[in-house]
Amino acid sequence: MIYIFKKADKSLVYCGTALPSNLATDDYVEGFFEEGETFDPEYSYTLVDGKAVKGSKYTVDPALAEEAAKIKYQNDRKFKYPDIGDQLDALYWNRKGDATQLTRIEASIADTKTKWPKTLADMSQTEYDAKVKELYG
Repeated sequence: MIYIFKKADKSLVYCGTALPSNLATDDYVEGFFEEGETFDPEYSYTLVDGKAVKGSKYTVDPALAEEAAKIKYQNDRKFKYPDIGDQLDALYWNRKGDATQLTRIEASIADTKTKWPKTLADMSQTEYDAKVKELYG
């Protein structure tokens, strides 16, 4: 893992497996963790003598956390639906007289709407995670 710090304020600006070209300048420097230390994304880090020093835990605005939970729900639900291409193909074959694919697609859509009701979007993140675990293990 690569850890890049901004030279000006010694703050961590990137961690990943490949160095982005925009960070390969004299404004940034690579830092390292002490042996046995691991990166925790819930904390800030600063660079001291070439080493990453763990700072305070990030605080999350409750409104942002709620919005993130709604986006997560929307994405989770969205990817449970049949692929749009498959839906269009089913419509094509239905127009040609073969309703087999359309019947399967409609059943899959109904299943998604049942298993991922829009009421999940109104739950807290904890309630949502518990409900998803209950439904899908």
